[in-house]
Amino acid sequence: MPTPEDYGAPINSDDVNDFIHMVEQAFSPIEAWYRGETEVDDVVALVQDQFDAYEKAAAPYRDLLKRTYVWKDEMDAAARRTRVSGDPKNDTADKTFDRIAYSQIQFAVFRANYCVQQIITSAHKATQAFEGLIKHVPQLLEQGEDLRSVPWTELTLLKKSRRGVGPFRYQK
Repeated sequence: MPTPEDYGAPINSDDVNDFIHMVEQAFSPIEAWYRGETEVDDVVALVQDQFDAYEKAAAPYRDLLKRTYVWKDEMDAAARRTRVSGDPKNDTADKTFDRIAYSQIQFAVFRANYCVQQIITSAHKATQAFEGLIKHVPQLLEQGEDLRSVPWTELTLLKKSRRGVGPFRYQK
């Protein structure tokens, strides 16, 4: 019987972990400066350099997502070919195999979609944080504020990322 791995999804949870690690590395020099562990002459240049490094490191993941979307379309077509309707009690051996293959394909697509969603969510948050830093840090420096006294969520402008208050399911 085929398993989800047999369908050759171009993405898996290792890719998600690698992407999250890459995002953490992109932010680590900025966070080290923010915590006071390192001193930096030009904070704006540090933020811009780290954003450029993040964009460069994220390029292969964009290609990976494109390949995953193409693969998903192929798998959806394969699932349509193996879809079986009717009562499972009346199945022949071929229909039973097709029914199992269909469910395995759907599971493989589900796992790939989950990985894609995790990477897109992480990328969205990272991009929002970088854009907030790029926009907000020069403004605060002009005002003469101590950047380390500003909460991180305000510094990155991430405080506006959720609509409303309370559990996520109630935020329509």
